Amino acid sequence: DMLTRESPDSPMALESHFRIGEYYFDKRQFDRAIEHYKLLLNHWDNPFFDMALYKLGWSHYNLQNYSDAISSFLVLIEDITLVDSLNTRQGTAAKMDLRTESIHYIASSFTEYGGPKLAMEFLEPIKDKEYVPLILMKMAELYENRNDYAQAIASYRMLLRLYPFHKKTPQFFANIVENYRAAKDEQAANRTREEIIAYFRPGSAWQQHYPEGDLHRAGLQSAKANLVYLGTLYQGQAQAADSTALYERAIEKYLDYIKTFPREENTSEIHYYLAECYYNIGDYAQAAAAYNDVATLYPESTYREKAAFNRIFSYVQLRGSSTTAVADTVFLRTFVITGDSIAMPVDSPIAGDILTSCNDFCLQFPKSQWIDQVYMKYGEILNELGEYVYAAAAYKRVYEMQPPSQYQAAAAINIGQSLFDGGYFDKADEWFEAVATTFADSSQLTRKARKMAASSKFKIAENLSKEEKPVQAAKVLLSIASSPNDAAFQERALFEAAVQFQAADSLLDAARTFERLAQSHPASELLDKALYQAGVIRETLQDWPLAAHDYLLLVELRPSSPLLRQALKNAAQCYVNAESWIAAKNTFLRYTELFPDDYDDVVEFTCKSGEMALKAGQKDEAREHFLLTLQKYRQFNRDGHPVDAYFAAQAQFMIGEIQFEDYRQIDLVPPLQKNLKRKVAEFKKVVKAYTEAIKYQIADWSTAASYRIGMSFEEFVRAFVESPIPADLGEEQKALYKEKLAERATPYKEKALQTYQKNIEQAEANGIDNSWVRMSRERARALSAELAGKAPTLSTTEES
Repeated sequence: DMLTRESPDSPMALESHFRIGEYYFDKRQFDRAIEHYKLLLNHWDNPFFDMALYKLGWSHYNLQNYSDAISSFLVLIEDITLVDSLNTRQGTAAKMDLRTESIHYIASSFTEYGGPKLAMEFLEPIKDKEYVPLILMKMAELYENRNDYAQAIASYRMLLRLYPFHKKTPQFFANIVENYRAAKDEQAANRTREEIIAYFRPGSAWQQHYPEGDLHRAGLQSAKANLVYLGTLYQGQAQAADSTALYERAIEKYLDYIKTFPREENTSEIHYYLAECYYNIGDYAQAAAAYNDVATLYPESTYREKAAFNRIFSYVQLRGSSTTAVADTVFLRTFVITGDSIAMPVDSPIAGDILTSCNDFCLQFPKSQWIDQVYMKYGEILNELGEYVYAAAAYKRVYEMQPPSQYQAAAAINIGQSLFDGGYFDKADEWFEAVATTFADSSQLTRKARKMAASSKFKIAENLSKEEKPVQAAKVLLSIASSPNDAAFQERALFEAAVQFQAADSLLDAARTFERLAQSHPASELLDKALYQAGVIRETLQDWPLAAHDYLLLVELRPSSPLLRQALKNAAQCYVNAESWIAAKNTFLRYTELFPDDYDDVVEFTCKSGEMALKAGQKDEAREHFLLTLQKYRQFNRDGHPVDAYFAAQAQFMIGEIQFEDYRQIDLVPPLQKNLKRKVAEFKKVVKAYTEAIKYQIADWSTAASYRIGMSFEEFVRAFVESPIPADLGEEQKALYKEKLAERATPYKEKALQTYQKNIEQAEANGIDNSWVRMSRERARALSAELAGKAPTLSTTEES
């Protein structure tokens, strides 16, 4: 300071002012620092000019004089730009760092002072300066870092307005979309996507400005990506909401894409999505046309095969929704069934479209994963059109496929059905018999084949009767009813007869027929199924003992049957329904002995055995079963076989129930102290048992146990209230005695009320509402009413 005052013209005076400014800057005395920095600006060629200007701007920034800060930093940028162009000073790299920081502080100043609106007013006149877009981009970045998405968007909008053809314009738009999404404004984001599509699509001003090159391609890519995004977005929303309007918006985008970008790599995929949208809104004609386009216009598309497949079923849907039928003829140039050209009459043009689509698919995609489904549909339509021989041939293609198709069984039945529908009953009978033999392992298919074979025989017999050949007709009919030399057929006939009784709701006849099969053919493969079905029907008829008998007979005769477990379970339940408690108990125990590794079932049925014993009055045995349930539960879990806690909780609760009954039997009668002591001891056991049940955290039993704990407190109340009054007391003393008993009972009422209230509170918190919770509410209301006018609560010592 002395140097600047005494030698103001000294060559070191300017450096001294800079160093004094730095001193005050470090001391955050920015006003005084500004005085000294300004003195250096009168000599632009001094070596401290740029740094002084930078620190001057920074000082103004720290004082929140943002306007002066902006002005200082802009002057600095201009000076650095000028110096860089003249290359008259050294240290250009360092000055470029100052320039970068100045841009940052200008942007920051605008965000603190006036925002994008003021920045626009200030910068638009100098928009041709190369640093202006950098300032705006920095502003947007700063706003994004603060999560101020609206101002960030405004900054990008300024860039788009001032520099519509900036090389980063695609990125500006993308950033606007991301800021809208960050602000959770998806609608605005989608509106911006619409802008992007219009801005960069072919023929736009952007494409005219950049007719080729990377920016040309970047614009197109942005338009394509956003057009696809909107289409798939609307399609996804439409699927979730089942909205026709949203599907139509997706269709609009897909059509635009296909028209605008017909030869892109993903155009076939978009075309396929278009077809899907049409299909989902029920416009099957447009769907079929779009699927056809995918299959025919894009020979290299991976969607061709699927589109060709879906085209078939679009026509199928269209045929199903059509109410009119006009006869027509379809010409199949290469009929896949015969290899020849064929003209076939059809009942409508749509039926012709289905046949053509099926035929084309079979010719073009013979190895397709869907070829069996197509042949099945081909056969179905041919059958409906009365082309029974061709239909059978189509089904036979599926039947003979290797490896076997999942539709092989259905195809086998449909071959015979087509022959049957065409009146070829001898061939149908022969075919169904062959099917019954071929698919002997499939009882359902065999039953159906036997039934169809029988139907064919009936038709044969009917025709023989019409031809006046009664002997032959009788023989055929006898072969349907009984085959003395063919036990398997007899069994099947009996089984099918029972099934038919069942279908006709003649349940008693059905059950008897199933049981007849078991009696007359004890070695039959159908034995376990017949007995099981007999049991099910007997259950339906509520004939519980006979139902249990059928199930247990299955257990005895077919110990390796896959139905064994369920039959034993059903038998036990039948005994429960019949209130045959001992039989039910023994059946449950039998299950646990036969299947000790069915861990969940063992725990459940051990518990149920206890229930049955309890209902039969075998209280001690019931307790043993409940204790065994808990032992098994712990053992299985300990051995690494996690078991559901439900029945363990129930068993623990039932132990509490047994103890509760013992507890209730104790009345407070003379000798009073002795019985009171017994009552308290039993009370503790009961509460402990129920508390253990609660620990399993099973809603049913936790609420039940909590309710029972409340009832245990109330049982003490009952015992006190009903305690006999000594006979030698006078009336006043009796009244006082009753009053004292009521006082002794009051804490237990309060405890009961608290227990009920806690049970209700926890149940409501967990969304539980059952009979135990409802009973808790009832008792809570009753006790609240009783305690409304009660005497003060006794002390803890008195309560104990």
